[in-house]
Formats: sequence, C-alpha cells, structure tokens
Amino acid sequence: MRTLRLAALLGLLAGCPSEPPAEPPTPGSDDDDPADDDDDDSASPDDDDATPPADDDDSSEPGDDDDDTPGDCASGVLPHLGDVQITSDDDATGFCDSFNAVAGDLSITGVTTLAPLACLCSVSGGLTVAVSPGLTHVDELGRLEQLSSLSLVDNADLASVAGLQSLVHVTGNLEIHSNPELVSLAGLESLQTVSGFLILFGNRTLTDLAGLSSLSAVGWYVAIERSDGLLSVDGVEALRTVGGNLHVSDDDLLTSLAGLHGVEQVGGDLIVTGNAALSVAEADALRDAIGVANIAGAIVLEDNGGGR
Repeated sequence: MRTLRLAALLGLLAGCPSEPPAEPPTPGSDDDDPADDDDDDSASPDDDDATPPADDDDSSEPGDDDDDTPGDCASGVLPHLGDVQITSDDDATGFCDSFNAVAGDLSITGVTTLAPLACLCSVSGGLTVAVSPGLTHVDELGRLEQLSSLSLVDNADLASVAGLQSLVHVTGNLEIHSNPELVSLAGLESLQTVSGFLILFGNRTLTDLAGLSSLSAVGWYVAIERSDGLLSVDGVEALRTVGGNLHVSDDDLLTSLAGLHGVEQVGGDLIVTGNAALSVAEADALRDAIGVANIAGAIVLEDNGGGR
C-alpha cells in the first residue's frame, strides 16, 4: 500500500510546471495593452508607433468643412465683422486671404490701387474711397450691387467709375465730390435708386451726366454744383422723383438743363443759380417742364448769366 501511495505522489509531481508562473503585468505599462505586441511579426502597424492622421485643415478637397479660404462670391461670403479702415496699399494687402466681404462700413484712403480688394463681394454698410492720389479707377469693385452709402471724394487721379457697373441701389447717400480727372460717370448705368442725397460737386472735367441713365428716384436732395466743365445734365432723363431740393448752381459752362425735364416731383425747392453760361430761358424751361404745382418748396432761378 505504501508503495502505491509513493507512486501516485511521484506522478503528481511529474505533471507540475518546472518554473514559477509569471507575475501579472503592472497596470498602465505597455504590456497591459492587448493590442500592442512588439514581438508580433504581422503586417499590422504597432499602435504605439502609429503616425497620426493628416490635419483636415491642410486638405484641399472641395467641400472640406475646414477649408475657410475665401473663394468667388458664388462659393459663399466670408465677411469681416465690423467696420474696416484701409489707409495705405499695405493695409489692403492680405484682406482677401481671410475675407471677401465687409459686414459694416469700408473706408479706403491713401491707396494707389484696389487690386488687393478684388475679392470683395459685398459691403453691408457704406463705402468711402477718398484722398487717394494715384488711384485711377475702381474696377475691382465690380461685384457690389448695393451699398448703404457711397462716397468718392478728393481723388486727384480718379478718371473712371466703370468698375461700379453692378451697383443697383444706394440706400443712403451718393457723393461724387472733387475728383478733378473724372471725365465720365459711365459705369453707373445699373444704378436705379439713391435713397438719401445725391451730390455731384467739384468734378471739373465732367461734361455731362451720362452713366446715370437708369436713375429714377432720389429720396432726398440732388445737388449738381461747381463742376466747371459741365456743359449739360444729359444722362439723367430717367429721373422722376427728387424727395428734397433740386439744386443746380455755379456750373460755369452749363448751357442745357434738358436732361432734367423728365422730373415729375420735387419735394423741396427748385434752385438754379449762379450758372454763368445758362440762359434765363433754360432755367424757366426746367421749371415749366416739372410744373410749378409739382414743386413743393420755393422756386429760385437767379444769377444765371447767359442772357435770355
């Protein structure tokens, strides 16, 4: 019996492992990751050495949600929120890298070119281009359809406004003032309404108002003054309503007012004064074409030096 028990004990010892069991891995160690096996010779990448995915911001694929570089206007508007003031060519550089619109007013002074703003799709407020010697045209503004105001003032070399061909409405004031080389208003043919005032002042090489052929209504007053080269007001034959005063004065070479004979209503005064070459008969003819009953305020026709 003892011999049998000894044989059984020796059999049990023969089935036991010859080395103690390995210690369990320390939590948080690399060996704790079931997916990480540095001894694995398979083609699957080691998770610890995996290269992170490419940044979506570098993607150039169309429709990439992270692609916020301004494109053309049909692709959407990326506005600068708030007013923008540009006072030099350097200030304008880089605008189109981030934006293609202004949600506010845009003031431009001291520039020689608008080329850095060629992306501009819209300006929700007013646009001022002023005191910019060397600037000869505004061709880069060709996609603007509506402005709350437009001022082109004191630009010594501005010769053309042809770049404003898309402008249809100015919901406030339009002022074209003291641009001595501006020979034509061609480019404003799409403009239909000006809700505020219209000032054409001190543009000494402007000979007529051709370019305003679609303008039918001005909400406040119209002032055509001190444009020494102006020979006639031809070009505004579509104008029917002036909400305030209609004022034509101190245009030394002006001889004809026939372009204003289509006006049917003047909400303020009719003032035609100080036009050295304009005949009295020409001033009277404008009054009669409008009709005294259609002029709400005073009628002042005086100091026009062209005789009868």
